[in-house]
Amino acid sequence: FERDIKYYESGSVREWEIEIDLDDAFDIDEAGDGDLRSTLTATEINENLDEGMDFGEKDGGNLLVTVWRSKAEDNTDEGFKATEEGPGNAKILLQDVTSRDNGGKGADFEQDDEGEINVLAIQLSTEDNDDGDKSGLVVVQKGDGGGSLTIRNSDISDGFKAKGVEVNEK
Repeated sequence: FERDIKYYESGSVREWEIEIDLDDAFDIDEAGDGDLRSTLTATEINENLDEGMDFGEKDGGNLLVTVWRSKAEDNTDEGFKATEEGPGNAKILLQDVTSRDNGGKGADFEQDDEGEINVLAIQLSTEDNDDGDKSGLVVVQKGDGGGSLTIRNSDISDGFKAKGVEVNEK
C-alpha cells in the first residue's frame, strides 16, 4: 500500500489517498532506525509490471538480503533490486540465483550514503537483461563508504558493472 496525506497548517487532514501498488512482487521500504532483513528461498518472481524484488532501507539501519535458489524472469524492470539510502551497511548474498529476460538489470544493488556495500554472488546466472551491456549484475557505491563485489562460479553472460567497490572474481 502507498499512502499520501496532506495536512492543513492546523494539523487537520486536508486530503488523503491510499493506493494499492501491485506492480512489484516484493516492494518493502524501511524508513526508521531498524534493519531491513530478508531471506528469499526457492522463490520465483516472474512477469511483474515493475521490479520483481524492490527493497529500500533509509536512516540508521542496515540492509541485509539473502536470495537462495530463486529466479526472476520476464519482469518489466529489474529482477532483484535493493538500495541502502542511509548511513547503514548493505550486505547481499545471492546463491544459486537466476535472473533473465528482465526489462531492467538482472540484479541491481546500491549504497547511496557513507555505509559499506558488500555483495557475494555464488552460482549466479544472468542473461538477456535490459540492453545486455553490463546489465546482469550492477553494484554501486554512490556515497563515501566502500565495499566489495565477490563473484564465484557464476555465468553473468550479459556482464556486470561495479562502481566504488573492490571486485573479486574467483
